[in-house]
Formats: sequence, structure tokens, C-alpha cells
Amino acid sequence: MRLLPGLLCVLASLGAAAQERPDDFAYSVPLEVSGDGALHQLDVPRSVYEGVTRVDLADVRVFNGRSEIVPHALKPRPAPGTAPAAWVEVPFFPLHGAQGTASERLDIRARRTPAGTIVEITRDKAVGGTPVLLGYLVDATGFERPMQALDLDWRDPGEGVSSSLRVEASDDLQQWQTLVSAAPLVSLEFGGQRLVQKTVELPALRRKYLRLTWPGSPNPIELTRLRARPSDMLLEPARQWKQVELRSAEKPGEFRYEPGGRIPVDRLRVGLPERNTLVPVQVLARHTDDQRWQLITTGVVYRLTHEGHDVVSADLNVSATGWEQWLLRLDSRGGGIGAGEPQVQVGWVPQQLVFVARGEGPFQLAYGNLRARSADLPIQTLVPGWHSDAELKAATATAGAQEVRAGPRALRGAPDYRTWGLWGSLVIGVVLLAWMAWVLARELRDSRPGA
Repeated sequence: MRLLPGLLCVLASLGAAAQERPDDFAYSVPLEVSGDGALHQLDVPRSVYEGVTRVDLADVRVFNGRSEIVPHALKPRPAPGTAPAAWVEVPFFPLHGAQGTASERLDIRARRTPAGTIVEITRDKAVGGTPVLLGYLVDATGFERPMQALDLDWRDPGEGVSSSLRVEASDDLQQWQTLVSAAPLVSLEFGGQRLVQKTVELPALRRKYLRLTWPGSPNPIELTRLRARPSDMLLEPARQWKQVELRSAEKPGEFRYEPGGRIPVDRLRVGLPERNTLVPVQVLARHTDDQRWQLITTGVVYRLTHEGHDVVSADLNVSATGWEQWLLRLDSRGGGIGAGEPQVQVGWVPQQLVFVARGEGPFQLAYGNLRARSADLPIQTLVPGWHSDAELKAATATAGAQEVRAGPRALRGAPDYRTWGLWGSLVIGVVLLAWMAWVLARELRDSRPGA
């Protein structure tokens, strides 16, 4: 029985030896932490996406200075958000005509010059009378996004203002569409209290011109200032970009490329070699050579010249599923892209990795192990009470240059001698325990009286 404690110690040491170490992974990057806080976070570096074997980053570990694994979690990728736009001054021009004349009977023309827009207004000659203010024409050609609201200031007539505003929109100054039929405008004071309503909300519709009138009101408001607030700005999360090398595929107009590793590509940026080129495209993808190509998205890419500047197509949206092989197929029915080849950049939103800085540094991020299983914790477990719209209070960690550990051997799934050694030791331990049980049973049998 004296062998049992020693055997248990051997088995415990073998189990400890089976713990993952940095050299079990293909690569690592050193992590520089700031401060002595418990939580640190960093954007997953591009080299990690290029070196892992799983799109879910299951083969990623964080080690401290004693080569011990420390807890880590992956934050979900942020969704696009919005931010309110600032108020912008808008040019406006008075519309004059005879009292009672409908604004539709005014002949309005606009000429654009390098200095801006010149508006010419011609009254209907059949209508006489002294010209009076009928309304205002608003030049919205400088807005890239629809106007969301108008803010008006006017000259105080002395007795206060209580009126209704009509807002119409047009692109050609001929056909008009009513956006707001009767928006209240108020500026009244009574008993020491003041009531003011000078803002008009607009539907999200982009037009070049607006027409402001006060139908049924004998005294239109005399504007002194007009501001507009564009629609909320879309805030895309920051992306990383990588230029990929294209290879001609089996058919003309087809190009293959591989982003490398398990990069979660969600945007494609296609650059065309010649100006004034427009071509429909298909984007296909697959994981391995023996799979069929799957259609990911279609679109139109272009590079056109307008007023001396290149106007290029927007990025193509694709699913962020970590495809390994991609195919760009150009439609040649319109003449293709001319001489040269396209350029392709892939973009992705890196996840944020959060870890607990347990123990002493230096810390390192190891990755690339075909046999590794997922070890990351849910972010709510690592940071209790965390939710996606809350800012995580964690110090920033910085990743250094990539260092080679086990190298490609860990990516190919080389024989796991440590695991086989552990199983062999366990088998030997079971055999030894059986032998010890047999010896103990024989000793007990021999020690009985009359044996």
C-alpha cells in the first residue's frame, strides 16, 4: 500500500502537465497592459484572424507570465448606430406676388453658378396689384441626406405669431409634393409666460428644393434665419481592411482570392482599372476545394467621372461567416472592365477580447491550434451585469508583433504526444492499481488462520 500515495502524485503531476501551454499554439503576440486594473481589452489583431483554425476563435488563449491561462471573453461585434446631425444654415429666397396670388402661379427658375444658386422669380403678368410676401423658396441642393427638421426665426411683428406652415418639395421647381400641410408656428406671451414653437418636423425625403407658404394667412411670417437638421448619421463600426491578391479562375472575367485564415469579411471594396466603367458582379464563396461555390451577393460596381472627380460604387455587403475561398465574377455583356484587372479589398469588424490580468506579466495572446476547444467565457460571466449598450470599463491592452511558437505543426493537427502520454500513464496507473489490489488480496488470504 505504500505505492499508492506515490502513484497518485505521479497521476496528479501528469494531469498538470497536460495543461495547455503557449508552445502548444502556432503563434503568439505579446500584450502590453496599462495600469493595475483587473480587466483589459483589445481589438483582435489581424494576425490572429489569419492564424486561427476556427472562425469562432476557439483556439485563442491568454497566458500570464507564468504561462498560466487567464479568463477571457469575446464581446459581440457592435451594430451600426446613429448620431443626431447638427443644425445647418440653409439659404432661402422670398417669393413675392400680388395679394391673394397662389404660389403655384409663380414662375420660379434656378441657375447654378460656382458661387451658388441664383433664383429668378417671375410673377404671373395677368395678376396685378402691389407685390407682397407669399412665402419662401429653400435651396436644399447642398444636403446629401434628407432634411429631418426645420428651425425658423422671424421678425417679431409685435403682437405675437400664431400661424400654420405648409412645406412642399420639388426637384425641378415645377412638380411639387406636400410634405407638411399645416405645421403650427407659435410665439406668444401672456401673463409672464412665453409659448414658442419654431421647429417643424419633416418626413425623411430628399429633394432639391422646398417651398414654405402660409395658406389662408393674410400676414406671412418674415423670416430672418432658417436652419435645417439632416437625418441622423449612420455610425458604422471601425473596420480593418486588407488588400488581397487576385488569381484568374477557370472562366474569363472570374477572379479567385483568399483573405487568409478565418477573417470574418463583411465588406468588399472593388476598384476598377479604367474610368467610366460600370459592370454587374457576383460574389461567391466556399470553404474547401471540394465544395460548390455559393452565391453570397450581387451588385454593380462602377468608376465614373463627374465634374472632374471619380465617383465610385459603395462597398458590397457580404455575410461575416469566415469563408476561406472567394470568387469574383464580372458580367462581360457590357464590355467588361477594359484593360487591366480589378483590385479587391476585404473589410471586417474586429471583435474585442476582454481578459482578466491575473498574476504577473508579461501577458501574451496565443492562437492557432487545431485540437484546441473553446475556452472563452460569456461576456456576462466575465463582466456581471454587462449589456451591449453600456461602455465597458476596462484598460486598453496593446498587441505586439507576432512570434512563432509551434508554427504550422499546430495547424496541421500533428500527433498530440502529450495526450497520448497522459493516456498511457493512466493505463499504466490502472494496471498498477489492479496489481496492488491483487497483492493486497493475496496478503489478506495468507494472513487468515489456517491458511
